[in-house]
Amino acid sequence: MAIPQRQLNPDLLSALTQVTGVTLDEFIATIIIATLTRNNGNRTYTALELKIPIRSLRYKMRVIESLGYAVPPPKRLCKKGES
Repeated sequence: MAIPQRQLNPDLLSALTQVTGVTLDEFIATIIIATLTRNNGNRTYTALELKIPIRSLRYKMRVIESLGYAVPPPKRLCKKGES
């Protein structure tokens, strides 16, 4: 029984071919920081969206910070009765 081959997304492939001179670390940092920003710094939602374990996300965030990138902090939600 043959395993079905996955096909690359042609739109994504087209966008990636236009990116030159970017290291894999920079690319990963960009994706993680953008996803964290979209999720208001929520690590759990970010890990779920990226389909990686939360521990992997935390490890990658430490690597990203060591490279000098600013990782968005989690936004504090107001408790009931606070403004």
